[in-house]
Amino acid sequence: MKTFLIYFTFFTLSLGYAQEKSQSCEVWRKEIQSVSNYDSIINLSKRFLSRVEKPCKIDIYESLGNTYRDLRKQDSSLYYFREGVKLTQRLKKPSNAIVFYINIASIYLRTSKLDSTTWYLKKAKILLNKENNQSGLIEYYSMQSALMSQKSEKDKAYKYSDSAIDIAIKLKDSSNLPNLYQNIGLKYINNSEYEIGVKKLLTSAQLKEKYKHTDVDGTYYLLGTSYKLLNNFKVSKKYFDKAIIAAKKSGNTYVTLLTQIEYIKQLKDEKQFKNALKYIDSARVLTNQLKADNENAELDLHSGFIFLNQSNKYKLAELCFNRANAYGLRVNKYHMIFKAQMGLFDLNYANKNYKKANQYLDNLKRILSKHNDVDYKLLFHKTSANYYKEIADYKKALENNIEFHRIQDSLFDVDKVTKIAELEKQYDTQNKELKIAELNEAKKAQELLTQKAKTKQNLFLGFLVILGLLFLMGFWFYRKSKKQQNALAKAHKKLSEVDAVKNRLFSIIAHDLRGMLVPFQRAGKVLNHHVEKENYDKVKTLSKDLQTNSQSLSNMLDNLLNWSLEQMNGYTFKKESFSLKKEFETIISNFEQHSKDKNTAIILNYNEDYKVDFDKGAFHVIFRNLIANAIKYTENGTVKISFNKDFNTLNCSVSDTGVGIDKEKQVQLFKLENNNSTKGTQGEKGTGLGLNLVKKFVNMHKGKISVSSKLRLGTRFDISFPIFESKKDLEDNTSISA
Repeated sequence: MKTFLIYFTFFTLSLGYAQEKSQSCEVWRKEIQSVSNYDSIINLSKRFLSRVEKPCKIDIYESLGNTYRDLRKQDSSLYYFREGVKLTQRLKKPSNAIVFYINIASIYLRTSKLDSTTWYLKKAKILLNKENNQSGLIEYYSMQSALMSQKSEKDKAYKYSDSAIDIAIKLKDSSNLPNLYQNIGLKYINNSEYEIGVKKLLTSAQLKEKYKHTDVDGTYYLLGTSYKLLNNFKVSKKYFDKAIIAAKKSGNTYVTLLTQIEYIKQLKDEKQFKNALKYIDSARVLTNQLKADNENAELDLHSGFIFLNQSNKYKLAELCFNRANAYGLRVNKYHMIFKAQMGLFDLNYANKNYKKANQYLDNLKRILSKHNDVDYKLLFHKTSANYYKEIADYKKALENNIEFHRIQDSLFDVDKVTKIAELEKQYDTQNKELKIAELNEAKKAQELLTQKAKTKQNLFLGFLVILGLLFLMGFWFYRKSKKQQNALAKAHKKLSEVDAVKNRLFSIIAHDLRGMLVPFQRAGKVLNHHVEKENYDKVKTLSKDLQTNSQSLSNMLDNLLNWSLEQMNGYTFKKESFSLKKEFETIISNFEQHSKDKNTAIILNYNEDYKVDFDKGAFHVIFRNLIANAIKYTENGTVKISFNKDFNTLNCSVSDTGVGIDKEKQVQLFKLENNNSTKGTQGEKGTGLGLNLVKKFVNMHKGKISVSSKLRLGTRFDISFPIFESKKDLEDNTSISA
């Protein structure tokens, strides 16, 4: 009997202990979803390791390994992945072992140990052949793609990446899909296929924002570097700034380091060597902390080129280049070797040691014979042309110059650059449309709640009537009901007004927008006809018309989106500091072609530039619409934009010498209920949205707007804003963001 009681007690305690461990695992899974930075993930996972069952430990080992890998702590990452392998072997879980093998392969690939990478991928493939593991296949294809990229076999790399994306889409795998798009986008960028690469990276960013991935900071960084390669520094800075903010939130020091390196490059290009060296010292602290040898070698390269520009520091430059070259040879990174060899060539060329410089030029040629890198080839042929010209070998100088221009011409594609610029605009537009959709859903939900409340109210009132409550109680409820009905009547009136405006919006979309699309629908056939007939003057004229019409269409769509956001209280102000002069010049530049077509000069008149705190988006909406209207109704004349500051008030005006506006229309000018828009001097159509938006955005900024006009003499809009000048001085106008 005693033995039975002992066994029963032991069984009961064991059952309770197992149940407690099972519950601990559920608690870990739930809490890990709410954690947003790496340190918290590590601390939480380590705390639960001793409290969960063995199957749950597999997931914790994987989480810890991935987190340390993101933080570039390779040794810690390998430790937890290997512990995971041991546990999966003991528990006979081959599907989990596949994941750990692939993760270990990723660590070795990152350190350029390609043989070890291949060995672990083979072990994963053996298990994949036995298991029907689609998720494992995604990871396997992704790693094979990365390995092929390292081996410079780009077609195989693309093929493996596409296979991984196809499976992820099929499985609706929201955790892996964003990074798969990011990885293939980076491969296209590295191969100078920028249009496809940027498109893939934007898709990745959208998915990560949608699913709230903590590693979106890395995607922002890659977009920043991509737009920098395209010389679009404004968009590039936007993404670098977003990367820094997201990295601080997630605790990702590595992305902070990468972004600092980009700032170093910018300072170096601007020859701000002293500031660049300060940033390098700061970045060295992070590379040592993260044991980021590759980034440390890159800092050596930047230091070398900075010292090279200082004639008394050639020995320091040579030391830095040799260190970077040694690292590149050790880990087999041809990008690093090429840049280091180029630095050593520049050093000897600057010292007029042409014999040694020629040796480094031969080394660069051998590197390019093994790696088809277009950007490096351009740099090599340009450098070689200058070198041979210096040593009076004009034949080779000419050959290299011809090859440089041949490669450059093959890469230059205006249409492609335009398409890449449009991708960013489409991305922002899509985000606006998604926000409008979310606001619509919220509005519908609120209307449903209101309807339910109204139904309950009516039932309650009916119940009171049926029961026949006392007169005083009935009278009290009657008065209460009357007030609520009045409130509902007001709400109904407000909804009717909104519906009327909606109907106006749909009328614009159905009539005006469709009318503006007609030229695009006919353009293909008409252009094709004139090309076949070789009527190139007609082709040029049609192209100019299409360009003007496309600008009008773009402005209309932008107005519609901004109007929709404002109607649903979805537009949020974000003040930032900028120069009035530069911002007006940016807006005016968008109307250069239109003003030329109408032989109308645009004049910016001011006595002094000011740097002000203002919402840039609202600023553009206000003055873009006013300037567009002025040009629309002016031909062979002048449009003048003026601004000045009176204490804490900003006064601006937009005046023209156009057709003018009669007094009756001036009264209704800013209203949308009736279409007050008239055709321009060349038949340009409008929607009436523009000035309505101007009025709303001016009011939102607590400003005032007035109009004065005389027929055939012109029109003038005066706007004033209570605004404060930025505390930062305008000492360096070049640093002001346009």
